[in-house]
Amino acid sequence: MFRDLTARLKSLLKKPSPPQPTAATVPGLILIGTAYDPFTEHAVEWMTGVLVKINLTCPIVIPLHDKTLSKGDVRAAMASVDVPGRVEIFCGHGDYDALLGPPDTKPDTIVDGIEHSVIYDTTMVPRKPGSLVAFSCRAASILGRTYGAYIGKGFIGFDNDLPLDFSPEFMGQLEDIFHSIIVDVLVEGRIIPRHKAVLENLYDQAVFFFLDGEGHKVPNNFLFQLLLIEHRECIKLYSTHSL
Repeated sequence: MFRDLTARLKSLLKKPSPPQPTAATVPGLILIGTAYDPFTEHAVEWMTGVLVKINLTCPIVIPLHDKTLSKGDVRAAMASVDVPGRVEIFCGHGDYDALLGPPDTKPDTIVDGIEHSVIYDTTMVPRKPGSLVAFSCRAASILGRTYGAYIGKGFIGFDNDLPLDFSPEFMGQLEDIFHSIIVDVLVEGRIIPRHKAVLENLYDQAVFFFLDGEGHKVPNNFLFQLLLIEHRECIKLYSTHSL
């Protein structure tokens, strides 16, 4: 079985990395998130890191508040960049029908025993053309399916829980995956069906890194492969674009 997995990964792996062009084509960008626990501290760094990976000339709104972020903050950000074709990027915690933020005085939901507030739900999906990347657990199930049902819209994310390990090697691979898919979406200017294969290939490369690459000698490398494969199986894309 292990040899079969190795052969499959080698056959899937496309050696050239996704291009890292110098300019994006999006008319507007919103980065959504805030640091309030170990994962979201990484997430905020990853999102702000996008801005040094690519040249952006469009309006950018970054409601990355210090441990506070509300649904009202996100609505205000969306109103300030109210243009067709806007790209929204979220990295953090999610539930089946919502993107989550830090708990306020009355938390909206409890996920795995941790309190959160809802900062983006299905009632906030804009009707204008646009794209949403949700690098989080579960959100593709209902929120993503709703978002991607409208004409001119695209969503990519995950429909189940994403197990994590906070070792530098594992988180470094996730950061590379995140930056690569975001840059590809921004350069394309929208989420289109091929982005599912792009994200799957990025995960294949990360698995291969621990399987037969520089990460082979890292402690827990086999566990990291299993976690990455579990992420890969949860990828979902919804888009009304045909290309």
